[in-house]
Amino acid sequence: MHPRGWIFVIAAVAFLPAVFVPVQAVADFFYLPKVLMLLGLELALALVLLPQARKRWGPGALLHRTPGNPLLGPVLLYWAVLGLATLGSVKPAQSLMGTPFRWEGFITFLLYGGLALLIPAALQETRAPGVTARHLDQLLGWGLGVAAVLVAYGVLQSYGLDPMPRDPIRSGAAWWRTSAFSTLGNSNFFGTFCAMYLALGGIRYLTGGAWPWLAGAGAAYYGMLISLSRGSWLAGGAALMIVIALRALAGQRFPLRRLGALALTVLTLTLLWRLADPHASRRLGQFVQDTSAQTGTVGQRLWIWKGTVRAIAGSPWLGYGPDTLGEVFPRYELPGRAAAGLQGWNVDRAHNDYLQVAVSSGLLGLAAYLLILLTAARSAWRVATSEAAPAVHRALAWSLGAGALAHLLAMGANLSTVSESPPFWGLLGAMAALSLDTDVRR
Repeated sequence: MHPRGWIFVIAAVAFLPAVFVPVQAVADFFYLPKVLMLLGLELALALVLLPQARKRWGPGALLHRTPGNPLLGPVLLYWAVLGLATLGSVKPAQSLMGTPFRWEGFITFLLYGGLALLIPAALQETRAPGVTARHLDQLLGWGLGVAAVLVAYGVLQSYGLDPMPRDPIRSGAAWWRTSAFSTLGNSNFFGTFCAMYLALGGIRYLTGGAWPWLAGAGAAYYGMLISLSRGSWLAGGAALMIVIALRALAGQRFPLRRLGALALTVLTLTLLWRLADPHASRRLGQFVQDTSAQTGTVGQRLWIWKGTVRAIAGSPWLGYGPDTLGEVFPRYELPGRAAAGLQGWNVDRAHNDYLQVAVSSGLLGLAAYLLILLTAARSAWRVATSEAAPAVHRALAWSLGAGALAHLLAMGANLSTVSESPPFWGLLGAMAALSLDTDVRR
């Protein structure tokens, strides 16, 4: 791989979640800076790769510079459907750019898919044996290291010791003062990010990784705890258990010693959190009450989901355009807004990423998105269960799959943002690159 290309890959996948601009003159501290940074990094990476692509295959061959890239067709299909949905949107300009303080319009989805395509191209720059696996191990290591730093910042926030200036939104309500959101802008996004790296780092340790992988997974677990994000707790734990079970079914059991070390780390950090956080018991009590109350977040999500399903039925094929739910939801919402505690709120997100994709780009868009996920999962599974694949390739396939699975499970009750989605799309691209490298080695 070209050294400059490698730098851009690490920056886009590992360092992007840390990007924010805590300057009072800037209205959006968290999301727009990440979109702009991702755009710049992808353009730079494409420019680095373009000369070699043109030299080997002629003009326009950049997307094909990794022959047989399994994600190419599904990503192009997804882009095409999103493009049609944007053209037919109820607000085309908004669908193109996204709403302020979210910025997840058509352009941002182009960047997500571009990341999944450019990473295999960059990682396959050189086909020397073991190079792709070594680069991927480094990439995941950098990502886990950055995650640990972001968790440390989140810990300070949970004690009300944020050294950075706050924007008006995050300095208003009292609960924001001790909310751990790090540089991701929201505790749920932070929790999803930590769940992804918990599963990734934990499985990488179980597959033979050294102790830093366990330490990184532990840091991600602590970040997941202090986020108080129920969906993230469930997603991180479920992803680990599912991958452990799948590996056992594939006849590749994890060493009991390493399973014990991971379990001991989780128990120790849980106890540490209960002892170190003087408000832990009160937080957990509110947590349970909020879960069971009609006006809690569970009741709110159920009410939003019902309205979103009705909206999807109103335009089932191409939806209403990216980032337009807030424009159409009032037409389809059911009675009970006040009872759900959402009076005066603009419901612009479905709080379920699959419903969000369907309402934005229709069932066609959802099918294209699921095709991307299935293609990446198939690529990882082929490597993970191949007796011909080197051990490090199998270990990376299980780790990448675990991280992606944690994100996908969290999306069942959360929403995609530019804070945590680029690393996820990077994992999808890495799965394709690993599969291609294994095919070459065969």
